[in-house]
Amino acid sequence: MFTGFGYITDTLIPQALDQVSDEIRVRLYDPIGVHAAIPFIMAKRALSIIDDHALDIAQVSVLVVAHGHTKNTKNADQTNALAADIKRQMNDISTSVAFIEETPLVSDWPKFTTTEHLIVLPYLIGGGSHTQEDIPIMLGLKSRDYNNTPVTGPLSAHGRTVWHCRAFGFEEALFDIIASIVSD
Repeated sequence: MFTGFGYITDTLIPQALDQVSDEIRVRLYDPIGVHAAIPFIMAKRALSIIDDHALDIAQVSVLVVAHGHTKNTKNADQTNALAADIKRQMNDISTSVAFIEETPLVSDWPKFTTTEHLIVLPYLIGGGSHTQEDIPIMLGLKSRDYNNTPVTGPLSAHGRTVWHCRAFGFEEALFDIIASIVSD
């Protein structure tokens, strides 16, 4: 599974499939991260934090964090579109994007967010080193196991309160989405 289109889905996988025997049938599906339900799922996670902690929405920013890649802008384009969808679903809440490997970098978040509270939504499938180490360190947090619960926080970084969500690939709603895709 992939969050979106990019170098791996557009170049590496097709090259590898060209090497597969014509006797083997392979069906390549669109990345799960481009499914129409993903903005709703991620917005729902952010809204649950706002509700659970009775946060003033005017003092909350959402940061959608993706991998990014300097050789292919498709991931950035999809992440920006996702952030715009999340912003619409959340009544125009302050929403930004940041990347691990391209600008704007996750580590620059204090420069482009101004609210007291930050909700970080990784636009990633799994809970590997990016969500456990890279993103937290770039946010000014400690690396740790961020996969045990859907949300870790409130934490403190750069004088602000931060909630770090685990990768959206852990969301239970993905099971139904995947089942519907493969049953078609």
